[in-house]
Amino acid sequence: MRIGAVVQDRLSIVHADEVEAGWVGSDGCSNPLEWIGFNHAALLRRGEELFSTTHGTAHGVVALTGIARSDEAEVVSNMLSRVKRLSSRGKAILSEFVGNIDRFPRRSGRANLRDQRDAGIELMQQQRFAEALPLFLRIIENEPDDWSLHYMAGQCYRFVGDISGAVKCLRTAASLNPSEPQVRLAMGTALKLAKEHGEAIEHFKRAVELDPTLFAAFSGIGDAYLERGQCDEALEWFAKAAEGIVDGVTEEVYRDKERCFMEKCIDGKKTLVLLPYAVEKTHEALRSNPAYAIVKNNMGVCLMGLGELDSARDQFRESVEFIPDGFDYPDPAMHLEDIG
Repeated sequence: MRIGAVVQDRLSIVHADEVEAGWVGSDGCSNPLEWIGFNHAALLRRGEELFSTTHGTAHGVVALTGIARSDEAEVVSNMLSRVKRLSSRGKAILSEFVGNIDRFPRRSGRANLRDQRDAGIELMQQQRFAEALPLFLRIIENEPDDWSLHYMAGQCYRFVGDISGAVKCLRTAASLNPSEPQVRLAMGTALKLAKEHGEAIEHFKRAVELDPTLFAAFSGIGDAYLERGQCDEALEWFAKAAEGIVDGVTEEVYRDKERCFMEKCIDGKKTLVLLPYAVEKTHEALRSNPAYAIVKNNMGVCLMGLGELDSARDQFRESVEFIPDGFDYPDPAMHLEDIG
């Protein structure tokens, strides 16, 4: 029996909300550990190599800023002046770098750390977590009290499949900023993947307390209970997640009151009647993100576990209906085949 993963709509750095670790691949770039060390000659070669690629501008800058702490800054500056084909983003980064190159301290400077942080975030946005991770770990050595660095490192560990590393970093992030719901959500997810369901549920519930609209946390609780075989509890939390997702969508759609409602006189009373536009837009909005389809599938799985096959079938059918175009999610269709 397959259990759908919770997918979180990432509105900030990555988020990616929640996708199973392992689907993210690398685009073939070399391991950045080759070029973020203190071997200046290697850094120079790696920087020049990265600048010659279509995607390496930001990473080349990071490689080169490592040299800014040495006496080879002049060499770097000369090399940068030879770079001709850059994206607008790359030009902006280079402009800032060249303008500040003489002010880089010989030891790990703030500007250098900022450049590495920006490059790490950019790599995460490109789903290149294995390359972003060493950057964040290096910055953490200089800024160990920055919760966001531990959070991003933890997410990178998670998506490269190192769950123990993810738990360690995210636990630190949670201790540094216990009131950040996204950290609690990520911590719960990592613990769930580590099969530490009890502690995972605690973090998910804390995330819900901090942000009652964080429906991925509701689903996370349901997942954890389901993996423990507690179908009744899981169904309750999945149902809350589904209800919250629908409420959020309808609230957004219904803001266009003129197109959603019409005032009619029914039995002598003025009544607002829901128009077809509202139903169509709600359906469209729910299909724009896989979260609702996944939650409905998981509700069906719970009902299967409880022996309520007719109700499970209804949930799987609704899940299939709301799978976004182009999103590969065969689970509900497979379950429908299983129960006939």
